Amino acid sequence: MTAIIRRAKPEDIQTILELTEKIAAFEQTEFRAEGKSEKLKTFLFGEAPRLFCLLAQSENNILGFATYSVEFSLFEADNYLRLNSLFVYEDFRQQGIGKLFITEIKREAVRLNCESIRFFTPQFNTQAVNFYHLLGASSKPAVRFYLDVLDK
Repeated sequence: MTAIIRRAKPEDIQTILELTEKIAAFEQTEFRAEGKSEKLKTFLFGEAPRLFCLLAQSENNILGFATYSVEFSLFEADNYLRLNSLFVYEDFRQQGIGKLFITEIKREAVRLNCESIRFFTPQFNTQAVNFYHLLGASSKPAVRFYLDVLDK
């Protein structure tokens, strides 16, 4: 199968929401799509995008997606690219699509003047952990915290 990696377009919002729901379920995280469409359009396609999205596609089939943003590291006093999500539908895994995403994301990191790419995955996602190690990525243990500041 030949897959291409392309930038998401505004008409892909519903697909992005569906993929986000899939990855959230896989990572055992709550996600509700209601009310997210317009917000995502603004963050992805507004005047000053803060989030970027790539889609893997073969013919008319979407195979997966990756999202990323530019962040700042105080310790390095420099930008880095934060890989927010990388998800490939189970039927299309082990076919090189993840590597295609990472290759394109590396290009984006260079284009955006980011010295590194950073990402995380739940410890139970051993397939992703193994994949990232095969790419040469290293890991540091951390505890992730959430502090809500707005009533939802």
